[in-house]
Amino acid sequence: MSEQSGSKARWHNSISLRLPLLFIVSLVLLTTFILYVVYSRFEARMVDEYGRMAMGVTNLMADAMDPDRIDEYMEKNYELDEYNELIRRFSTLRENYPDVLYMYVYRVDANADCHVILDLDAAEDDEGDPPGSIYELDEAFLPYLDDLVAGREVPPLTGNTIYGYQLSYLRPVFDSRGNCVCHVGVDFSMDYLHRQDILFVYSLSMMVLLVVALILLTDIYVVRKSITGPLNAIAKCTKQFTFETEEDRQRNIDRLNELNIRTKDEIEDLYDVFRSVMHDSLTDMKSLAKAQSDIQGKDEQIQQISRTAYRDALTGVGNKASFNKASAELTQELSKRFVEFGVVMADVNNLKYINDTYGHEAGDRYIKGCCKMICDMFKRSSVFRIGGDEFVVLLKNEDYTQRLEKLEQLTAAFEAARAQEHKDAWERYSASLGMSECTEEDETVGEVLKRADAAMYENKMRFKEAHGSYR
Repeated sequence: MSEQSGSKARWHNSISLRLPLLFIVSLVLLTTFILYVVYSRFEARMVDEYGRMAMGVTNLMADAMDPDRIDEYMEKNYELDEYNELIRRFSTLRENYPDVLYMYVYRVDANADCHVILDLDAAEDDEGDPPGSIYELDEAFLPYLDDLVAGREVPPLTGNTIYGYQLSYLRPVFDSRGNCVCHVGVDFSMDYLHRQDILFVYSLSMMVLLVVALILLTDIYVVRKSITGPLNAIAKCTKQFTFETEEDRQRNIDRLNELNIRTKDEIEDLYDVFRSVMHDSLTDMKSLAKAQSDIQGKDEQIQQISRTAYRDALTGVGNKASFNKASAELTQELSKRFVEFGVVMADVNNLKYINDTYGHEAGDRYIKGCCKMICDMFKRSSVFRIGGDEFVVLLKNEDYTQRLEKLEQLTAAFEAARAQEHKDAWERYSASLGMSECTEEDETVGEVLKRADAAMYENKMRFKEAHGSYR
């Protein structure tokens, strides 16, 4: 990397840039949240007002109708004086509500078809759907189809359509016998109020952004003067440090002293501590680095020994000592509170047969293959090999919540592996499984393990009955 590109990268990572950006992002997010809340409040108010208006209009529409004559409306419509009077009343209603787009009376069936009884646009200017025609139910109402057919109330629905932003509402109408015979519906245009709300939020946004910009400029100035300026001076000074000789280290201390930072706050304290540390530690830095290297090497050796002591040499999973340790820790936790966990016991089938027939090398490969299938199934849990052919899984997290499904899948996987007769015997993996979950009465992991072992033993016996003592 060239010096120019390195300087550019350091500038991008500079606190002088990141701290103001943090202020800017925080305020922008806060402002956006406030504006969103304001807009949502206005939107909710608008929907509520128009929803109540739609309920009122449809209530007046329903009052103007004779529900017992709906079939007659559909059959004779314009031939009836009452039907024409209904059109006149609906027209008067729409004149009193200028935001109403459409007024109509539908009968909704279970096939999501709307049988037109009256469409005010068709009655006034022949632009709507004539009586008796079938109109497909709007997509927004499809989730409420069962409620509409049964005559149950549905809420007003809003959304953008080809006719603009509008609110639609359907009110059920019942005859004298209590049967839902049709729905009166109304569509309101909400474009004007929607535009007004957007204009208000836009104006508010401009004012808030102006105030936020002024606050940010002030904050950035103060931050740069009292925080990032001194910090940048220290950072620039440290970039010139060298440690080849004692003269170099003394020169480093002199450069720090020349800064003479006096901010009377934590930065000055940091500066003084930095000078003190440089003065006290530079002379023996090399020996300290060597000591740290020695300590790190010993720590790695200790960690490696610890890992080896708790790992099964053949399979790489936890060994019996590791299981005893994990079991003791889990039992200790169980003594304080209830812990959700389960135990799966797995006993490898046919290991003696593999060893006796094909040798222990094949037996080792067989054990490792069975272990891999167990580990692949229970990826979120700890797996231990506690005996030559015995494995234990401490189920936690997703493996515990999905334990029944995973146990069934693993059982099926072992059965499928055993059934692959074209493979070598040590590749036809098989194991008997048993599982148990911790209950409120359990005080130790051993109690759960005992039940899992009993369940495994039962499966083992069934397996031997089905496939012989070796299998």
